[in-house]
Amino acid sequence: MSKYYVDKTTLEMILGGQRSLLGSAKLREQDMVFVQQTQSFLTNFLADEAEITSADLSLVEDLAYALRNTSHGSAKKEAEVLLKKVLHKIERKRDIFNKLQNINFVAFVLNNKKMARELSPEELLTAQRTVLQDTSASPKFKTRLTQQLQSFALLQYAEIKSSRLAVMSNQEFIDVFNLRHKNVSAPQKNIVSKSPSQLSSQPAERKRSLFSFVKRAKDKVVKTFSNLKSNMKAFFYRHEAKFAIGSFALVGLLGYKLYKYSDSGSMYQSQYTYNNSYGDFKSQFSKDSAQSADFAKESKKLASQQIQETSVKTTAGNTATSAKKTILTGDYFDTSLEIHLKSKEKVQSLYDTIDALAEDGKIKFADGTNTKKYAHAFTMYQLIRPNSVESKKIQNLLNGGQENPELINHLVLKAKDNGTGVKPDNKSIKTSNFDMASKSLQQQHLKNLKSLSL
Repeated sequence: MSKYYVDKTTLEMILGGQRSLLGSAKLREQDMVFVQQTQSFLTNFLADEAEITSADLSLVEDLAYALRNTSHGSAKKEAEVLLKKVLHKIERKRDIFNKLQNINFVAFVLNNKKMARELSPEELLTAQRTVLQDTSASPKFKTRLTQQLQSFALLQYAEIKSSRLAVMSNQEFIDVFNLRHKNVSAPQKNIVSKSPSQLSSQPAERKRSLFSFVKRAKDKVVKTFSNLKSNMKAFFYRHEAKFAIGSFALVGLLGYKLYKYSDSGSMYQSQYTYNNSYGDFKSQFSKDSAQSADFAKESKKLASQQIQETSVKTTAGNTATSAKKTILTGDYFDTSLEIHLKSKEKVQSLYDTIDALAEDGKIKFADGTNTKKYAHAFTMYQLIRPNSVESKKIQNLLNGGQENPELINHLVLKAKDNGTGVKPDNKSIKTSNFDMASKSLQQQHLKNLKSLSL
């Protein structure tokens, strides 16, 4: 099936000629040229041989009405039948054009070869945009549809490439589907053989006038595109330095983003350091255990109070900030943790991990808590209730997981500064880390404990 492209200017010329017959009681022989032009075009439009854009469908509709209104006798009945067919065709094309904005309908059409072959370049472009802009379908599904569209675009291009005017009128279609490399100079056999002026028996003078108009319009379009190309090239050369600077700036910004991304792994390194020093406790948390009644009671209480939606005011004096590193000063918490963790290095590593979590917003100090109180409470839960849900949540947090900051802060407050708030599940704890500590550390801790009680 050979197609030819009819632009808006040609349609307006045919419509103007047909409307000039309105009010004529009887058509003269020379007037029949306009009727034959209209009938020939509408017949080709119904047979999908005349290609137009969706924006020009209203002109085709006006043309069909004008033919009906200027016809008389038996010709009027034929014009009525033609009008109904044209209106039905226009309605169907508009419906398909709207439905092509749905990716599922695009898939349906592409799986029907007959319907897909009837898609115009404009409809193929619409389908391509729908596939590229869709965010719900899988990449594999979209790739398959894109390949199908490319195949039917090649078939459509094979029908229009022999017409220079059709190629010029479908530049976006050619660019989007990367068909420019197939552009070849070919005779305008479709446009010339199917030109509206040649569909009639007009005098030779009228034909020359129409062809002259089309040629001038074509030359004007070619000149416009050529000037646009030259202007764009000149603009690029004038601002070449700016483009280069912008490119270097973009590369620099990308490098900075990659550096920041790689630097974000430092927090996990500090957590890994703590896990190595705290390895003697980690194996105890791998066992599954049922949620303790004590934890369930506290969780229910917190939920009823809507602790997630309550903003807790932080006590500035006791809050550890990311700008200040928590260090050992020999106070009660330092000596207590040194007794349980066996070395100052492990205590400092635990402090560093909690500081990092606070800086990332994964824990929020409130009601007087700080890094040292968190470290002491975490150690008490791990020593006294190693298989409890509380300990597992604490371990998950230390390993980089996400927990409710308000709930974790509540567990720290519940443990109390001296750890008496953490009750053992049973009486299996027989030994004391205090008894195994050095004499000097025991004396310093007892002194700190006495000052704490005061």
